Amino acid sequence: MKGLRIAVVMAVLWTATSRGAEEEHKEKKEPAPVRVENGKVFVSSDAQKRNGFQLAEVTSAEMARQIEAFGVIQDPTPLLLLETEIKDATAAALIASNQLQRAKTLFQDDQTVSRKTLEMAENQLRVENARREVAHRRMALEWGNFFVQSSGTNQEALIERLLSQKSVLGRVTLPMGQHLAMTNFSIRLRIPGSEQWIDGLYLGVAPQVDPRLQGESFLLRVDEPPAGLRPGAMIEARILDQRSVEKGWRLPAEAIIRYSGQHWIYVKEDAEHFEKKQVSLDNRDEKSWFTKTRFEPGTFCVVTGAASLLSAELQAAFGGDPE
Repeated sequence: MKGLRIAVVMAVLWTATSRGAEEEHKEKKEPAPVRVENGKVFVSSDAQKRNGFQLAEVTSAEMARQIEAFGVIQDPTPLLLLETEIKDATAAALIASNQLQRAKTLFQDDQTVSRKTLEMAENQLRVENARREVAHRRMALEWGNFFVQSSGTNQEALIERLLSQKSVLGRVTLPMGQHLAMTNFSIRLRIPGSEQWIDGLYLGVAPQVDPRLQGESFLLRVDEPPAGLRPGAMIEARILDQRSVEKGWRLPAEAIIRYSGQHWIYVKEDAEHFEKKQVSLDNRDEKSWFTKTRFEPGTFCVVTGAASLLSAELQAAFGGDPE
């Protein structure tokens, strides 16, 4: 009986000791490899490796002043018809001039032709010259002085490229209040939603104002356009003034996350801590954003893994444990 009592006591002591050890083990449980500490996200080095974290340096940059505008690719048919009319009027004026010279010669030599015939030849030349002048004025009023002032060779080359669809003409309208006072600028454009930016060649100020947009407009030329850039296509344009430069920072496009209607990146505070920072997105090129948000030199941001950091913050905010 005494031995039984001792066994019972030993069993009770073992059970209590075992439970105490388990509770102590729970209390000493390793902290989560991803967690929020004082408003910053902690990610252990091992967790960064497992999740494929990648960082990139936020580098200083300069960006030319930029104007964003929209436009449309023009139907060249009216221009081509007007060019044909000018050629016809020019040829007719040349014929009329030759006929007048012949009539003058015959009249002066032996009056083989009458004065009335001579006067009719003079009148015909005036008519053809007037027709050609009207066509040139229409060209200036409808398409701008560039097409009137360009040489015949350059104009014919452009017409040929338009006919073969090797070039297209675009009309871009600036936002109201904007003005192209500079002449040393470059133009890049794309079809809205496309990632392909192409160069445009400035031709001159458009002679007419778009009745819907009311902003200052200009004409441009695009050589070797992509398949989607055809008459009627909408275009997004960026006009860069190389003389006016703004200083800022360049952010990798992959680092940007959008949350609560704003743009953010995660910057590295130390080897295992990251903090969310709101940024402005001022201009974009093919692979990065230019921002005027201030950074310290040597700042690194997360380019792969930023979404998981935001997820960890949101889970912590709602009382959950980051995964």
